[in-house]
Amino acid sequence: MRRISSWVLLATLAITPTATQALPDKLQDWWLVSTSGYQNGQSRFYINRTDMISGQSVSKAWVDLYAYEKGAQRHSKWQMFAQCDDNAPKTRFGAGVNYAPDGSLEGQRRASYVWEDVVPDTSQETLWRFICNSAPENAIQFVPDGPESDASRFFRKYAAKR
Repeated sequence: MRRISSWVLLATLAITPTATQALPDKLQDWWLVSTSGYQNGQSRFYINRTDMISGQSVSKAWVDLYAYEKGAQRHSKWQMFAQCDDNAPKTRFGAGVNYAPDGSLEGQRRASYVWEDVVPDTSQETLWRFICNSAPENAIQFVPDGPESDASRFFRKYAAKR
């Protein structure tokens, strides 16, 4: 009897999905990394750790930016490279795309090959820190349903307050 109950327990554990297994692949590891507010809007920066190459002298990640500007939600995506030397932190931007509020492609951005110093106390610094060390404590929060849903919920609340 003891053996049967052990097998039942093991079989149950084997077929019970964990929280990570229950999520679609592309949504497994999204993190809200930084936010910024300004006179006419609000921005939220997200990174998916699944797509990152981190822990090297030059690390890289795709960054999704959702911005609420003048009543419209906008979306951009670009690749960000980070030199992970704490004594001389630098970033540069890879190729990127901008989407119009209706979701259509609005334009593309070419890669920059110029390394820029990281400006302290900015979203750039927060993104650099997460790309170089993607530990959860370097982000604001885990986003289990992906950045678009999270940003949409936030911007609906933000627009209602204005």
